[in-house]
Amino acid sequence: MPNIDIKDTPLSLEEFESNEGKKQRVIVRQKILKKVGDTESILGTTADVTQLNTAAILSFVLALKASESYEDFQRIFLGSIESLVPAKDGEPDIYQQAQAFLSAVETNDIILTASLKGFGAVMNELAARSTGVAKILIAASHK
Repeated sequence: MPNIDIKDTPLSLEEFESNEGKKQRVIVRQKILKKVGDTESILGTTADVTQLNTAAILSFVLALKASESYEDFQRIFLGSIESLVPAKDGEPDIYQQAQAFLSAVETNDIILTASLKGFGAVMNELAARSTGVAKILIAASHK
């Protein structure tokens, strides 16, 4: 985990929309590039996380369908996750890694960007971007 000095507070939406906000956004993105990784590296991490999420959701769905009790669900779901994304040699098992990660989030040793923005802001951003892209795709499919 890189040691990142977070001294800047996030800008409000209004500040980002102003000229000064646009300058600040460029500065923030340059800091991210220098300290965290280039766009391609961040996209790679995003792809990894998306794949983990997809595996978890599909395992959840299959476990719900195949389970007759909570114990069945737990065994099937967690067994599926362990087989799809196994711990590598020498790593703690998935449960220990999950606990360590969440504990680090709770103590702010790991800071999630979503927690800086807040749940509502993240959901609004998701909705706006998804709807915007979908409308463009719909318009393109009608040509």
